[in-house]
Amino acid sequence: MSQAEVTESQRTVDELLPTRLVEKATGLERQTLVRLPGFPRFVVLSMRADGRPAKIAWLKSEVDAWILARAAQRKPTQAPTEPA
Repeated sequence: MSQAEVTESQRTVDELLPTRLVEKATGLERQTLVRLPGFPRFVVLSMRADGRPAKIAWLKSEVDAWILARAAQRKPTQAPTEPA
């Protein structure tokens, strides 16, 4: 599908989350987030003079989906039993 064929209903703007909010939501540090296999790829917002990313962010929908997928992988816990 070409960009010209994208309908208005398909045009949605996703929120970009800065590193500090992704760290807070996941409990992981930036270095882990950018290297963790399976974690969503970041979006480069600005570059340093040497060509490395200076400011990065993540799409909120992708981070949310990753968190939900991780939660779904949990083993069910047994309800605590009452002492006899």
